[in-house]
Amino acid sequence: MDCSTSQGLMLEFVEGTLPANLAAAVKQHIDGCPRCMQELERQSSRTRALQKLGRVAAPDQWDEIHRSIQRTGWMYFVKRYGIPAAIFGLTAALIFLAVMFALSL
Repeated sequence: MDCSTSQGLMLEFVEGTLPANLAAAVKQHIDGCPRCMQELERQSSRTRALQKLGRVAAPDQWDEIHRSIQRTGWMYFVKRYGIPAAIFGLTAALIFLAVMFALSL
């Protein structure tokens, strides 16, 4: 398995949704590849941040959530976490932007 394939499967690997044989191949590659190990750590961090969407996210988590959404796309999160989480995320982002705008005045 190469880095491109491994990183393309990273989100499903972190979430545990890959078939066992494919997960084993990704794990074997990650164990021998420092670059993919770093990506695994980043993706694990993003996934943990997104799992906290149901709770109030700390300010330092918003950048991580934003990067993860940019990388993966909105539709994945709507399918994975449902419409309520997507609405919460959008609302939280709008509130965050409004606060940042108000503070800049």
